[in-house]
Amino acid sequence: MDDYRSSISSRPAFARNSNSYSSTTGPIPVGNRTLKVITETMTSTTGGGGGTSPFGANAAQIRDARDREKKELSDLNDRLASYIEKEAKKLIEDTSLARRDLDTQVRRLQDELDEQRRKYEEAVRARSGDREKIDDLLVQLSNLESELSLLKRRIALLEEELGRLRKENSRLQSELQRVRAELDQETLNRIDYQNQVQTLLEEIDFIRRSHDQEIKDLQAMAARDTTSENREFFRNELASAIRDIRNEYDSLNNKNRQDIESWYKLKVQEIETQSARQNMEQGYQKDEMKRLRQQVTDLRGKLGDLEGRNALLEKQIQELNYNLEDDQRAYEDALNAKEAQIRKMRDECQALMVELQMLLDTKQTLDAEIAIYRKMLEGEGDGPGLKQLVEQVVRTTGINEVADTG
Repeated sequence: MDDYRSSISSRPAFARNSNSYSSTTGPIPVGNRTLKVITETMTSTTGGGGGTSPFGANAAQIRDARDREKKELSDLNDRLASYIEKEAKKLIEDTSLARRDLDTQVRRLQDELDEQRRKYEEAVRARSGDREKIDDLLVQLSNLESELSLLKRRIALLEEELGRLRKENSRLQSELQRVRAELDQETLNRIDYQNQVQTLLEEIDFIRRSHDQEIKDLQAMAARDTTSENREFFRNELASAIRDIRNEYDSLNNKNRQDIESWYKLKVQEIETQSARQNMEQGYQKDEMKRLRQQVTDLRGKLGDLEGRNALLEKQIQELNYNLEDDQRAYEDALNAKEAQIRKMRDECQALMVELQMLLDTKQTLDAEIAIYRKMLEGEGDGPGLKQLVEQVVRTTGINEVADTG
């Protein structure tokens, strides 16, 4: 529509001999177009009111030509007005349709933008929830690590206690071996002492037999002594010596027996007491070691469970971080794509608005041209227009023709 130019031009001039009219042609600016208008002023040179016109023969032909030109001009004006009105309506309808389409697209894009914003807000809330969940998992992981560290310290202390008990057990085993060796040695000593007692008893028996033999010899000697006094003396001395020997033997025998029995009982009691104490300590240590082993086994099992839970929590945290990053990238990509689409639609809308404004400007220009053209046809103010000039020419021509025929 910007390349449109008015197609109205001047019609060809008629050659007249007696009557002359002046033609003034001048461009009339209309917006960015130029409308060429022809103004004809006809002057009549008829004199005396009763001369014969050389155009009398052609009056009917000229009148018909003027009528045809007038009709063609009216048709052209009607066609031009109809065309302009039709194009203006079509332009307005197309512009309205384009505007409705743009409004629909803008509303759709606005709805999509609202939907994407809602999804983004949901993603942000979900991200906040994931952050809170990650914080809770981190707190739980920190607690588990603290508990794990505490269990490791307890296991270290228990292992130290177990090592100490093992050393103590080894010491007690060595002590037990030593006591058993002493017991064996004491048993050997007891057997040796018993042998010594038996030897002493045999010596005592031998001495007793020797003494008995001596007594018998002395009795025989006393029997051979004829003096009763000597026999009585020897008998008394011998009886006294025998009593002394027997008393000494009994005393020594009783003393040795008591000493050996006391020592043997004492040693046996000491060995039994020490063995019982060692057995009790060994039983206690065995129970303690069994309990510690069970506790260490339980702690190691619990440690394994905690390490498994720790690894699982770390894996869950890592997966949540990966999912969070993927969701964030996906939402950012979707938002960027929607924003790019919205910017593109806004640019297209802006271009259509510019084109619409240009079409409206063109319509206004065409309306202004139509108004100017109508003013030119109908005349402005008291001045004659093209229509009046044409009618004047037609009337003048008709009068001249009538005059010529008269």
